[in-house]
Amino acid sequence: MSRGAHLLAQAAGRAAPTVMPRRDPHGLWELPASTVFLPVGGARSVVSMGARVRRCTATIDAAVRERRMAHVYTHPINLAGAPGPMLDGFRAFLTHAARLRDRGRLDIHSMGALAEALEGDAEAPSAGR
Repeated sequence: MSRGAHLLAQAAGRAAPTVMPRRDPHGLWELPASTVFLPVGGARSVVSMGARVRRCTATIDAAVRERRMAHVYTHPINLAGAPGPMLDGFRAFLTHAARLRDRGRLDIHSMGALAEALEGDAEAPSAGR
């Protein structure tokens, strides 16, 4: 996807693709990224905080519906451009995820826990239950 198309998808707040883990040629587990909690700055400043939150929440909602995974990522430096609004938005996304988890609709895993589960005999976890 081109940078412009990616920015438009972010601005629209549409769900990003859901994913499933796969083993790379070296035997390592990979969970492709679905979307980033988009930092501010430059052309990205046209994306509203509401759209950032909607994209992330819509992505995990889609993963629950599809019984797949959503890999939403960020980095602390991504929150530093406008810490107050960025942390508020990220908190709104995490609150939504926690609400789904508390209702028994979403499992949340660290990358390490996911890799351990995939290495074991257990069925690979999915976002939805």
